[in-house]
Amino acid sequence: MFLFLSNALEQMDLALDQLAINDPNYMRFALMLVDNVVELTLHQYALDKFSSNQMWKLLPPKYPPKLVSEALKQHFGAKVKLAAETGFIKSEIKDTLNILHSFRNEVYHQGMTHEDILSSVSKFYFQNACDLLKTYNPESFSYNPSQKIPYRSQKYLGIKPSHTSLDDFKAACSRLKEISANHTFNLIEDLANKMKAMIDECDHYIQFLKEDHPNNYNTRTSALIDAQLWSIAYTEEATKFAELKKHIFKNDSEFLEWLRENYPWPVKSDPISKWQQRLSEFKKENDPHRALLLYKNFADQTEQFRNTIREAGIGLDGYIQSEIDRIRNK
Repeated sequence: MFLFLSNALEQMDLALDQLAINDPNYMRFALMLVDNVVELTLHQYALDKFSSNQMWKLLPPKYPPKLVSEALKQHFGAKVKLAAETGFIKSEIKDTLNILHSFRNEVYHQGMTHEDILSSVSKFYFQNACDLLKTYNPESFSYNPSQKIPYRSQKYLGIKPSHTSLDDFKAACSRLKEISANHTFNLIEDLANKMKAMIDECDHYIQFLKEDHPNNYNTRTSALIDAQLWSIAYTEEATKFAELKKHIFKNDSEFLEWLRENYPWPVKSDPISKWQQRLSEFKKENDPHRALLLYKNFADQTEQFRNTIREAGIGLDGYIQSEIDRIRNK
């Protein structure tokens, strides 16, 4: 256990160095390092609870066996759930850890940059990870005399494991968090700016579709309904919906018109004013954990529609450019 904790400290110190460099690539590396420490700590906590249950087989298990069993698998959310339901972390931290882990997955697996919020998110995750490590109380703090303290951890623990206690480790976590506080950031402000950018972009494309589309839409609502229509018009989803309603169509035009009027569109009217109101309410939030949850809810709830409108706008721009080239080449 001593080696596990000193290795965690090693990674956190390395992450701290990356946070000091104002560059997205270093921030992404820091995010991954911190997330790895958090996941391994939560997994080790689950192992502790499993061992505790096994130790007292003649008595009812102290910790929910199903929760423990799920937490020992690969799913991060199950590890967080066990930690929250057994009192290791507070309920608001549960959402925060899941959201921050999702950012790490998007950066690592999907190539999403999150550059507008990456610095704040990475630093916020670091501080939460420090608190998590500081709170963790392992079943034992044993060490092997042959083990060496990792190089970076020596700055906080010294060079002799026999002279190191769990209190020293906790003090090191506090020190890391204290140093990270010098890396100024404003998570809520950065999230608000990102929300505004999302809203402004969607607003721009809706207006672009309304004003410049060859269909000459009278309203923004007509433009955004058609954008959604063309995103599913010839998909299996649209076909199944028509079959469910037992409709037969003479031609494609009749099918499209019926779909336009009858399909349960996710967004039925211009959402921008409501989104702007959500943003105004968001800016009043003072709790970073709550703000992170509100931001993630907004991003997830609007993502599909925003992507549909963006793709329609990009498609229209491409069509306009091709028409300009065609006319020039006549």
